[in-house]
Amino acid sequence: MDSFKDDLRDLNEINKRGAQGVKEAFTELADLTTDAIVGPLFKNVEIEGKKQGYKRAASEYEKAFAQITKSYQLAREQAEMEQIDYNDQVEVLTKQLCALEKQKSLLKRQFGQKVAKVSSKYNLAVETVQNMAETGRVLASDVFFITSYIHGYKDRKLQKAEQEGYREARSLYEEKIEKIKGNLQELKRMANADIKKLLDLIDDLLEAIAEERMKIADLNVLL
Repeated sequence: MDSFKDDLRDLNEINKRGAQGVKEAFTELADLTTDAIVGPLFKNVEIEGKKQGYKRAASEYEKAFAQITKSYQLAREQAEMEQIDYNDQVEVLTKQLCALEKQKSLLKRQFGQKVAKVSSKYNLAVETVQNMAETGRVLASDVFFITSYIHGYKDRKLQKAEQEGYREARSLYEEKIEKIKGNLQELKRMANADIKKLLDLIDDLLEAIAEERMKIADLNVLL
């Protein structure tokens, strides 16, 4: 009798393992089939999303870059004026310094307005948005892109791909900005002590202005 019970128990165990094995096999097959059929579709979604994100961000960064380039070119042209004497050159650069100060203040106000709009759109605290924007983490945060897990998998894939496109565009324009900054650095090395002090101040302001314009561009991408 005991031998029969043991045999029956062994048989049940074999059936149990067999059923589990069949279940696991079917699960694996389903996953492979899903990857084979759906995978390429999501790949296309990712490619398209990245292109869309890059294009959208690039349009905002191009505007910022054009203004930044204009500011640096003006500073360079005025610093290179050889036709005027030293006092006139100092006066020209001092006026530009004042103009840049006003421009920086204006951009600070614009930045605050953009922060408020993004805060309202995504239902986030103003301080949260401002802190992320100040540290350049806006486009790196999933908060703004994966807005709801109610969205389907495809939507989330698209949003993440767009986010990658945004970051690639920003990286490209940061490189372009660094290149135009180099022109002013060369002038600073060649200038006399007093002119160099003015150019240092102008350079600091241009740096701050470029930073503000890029932060505003970041926020524009989200609006």
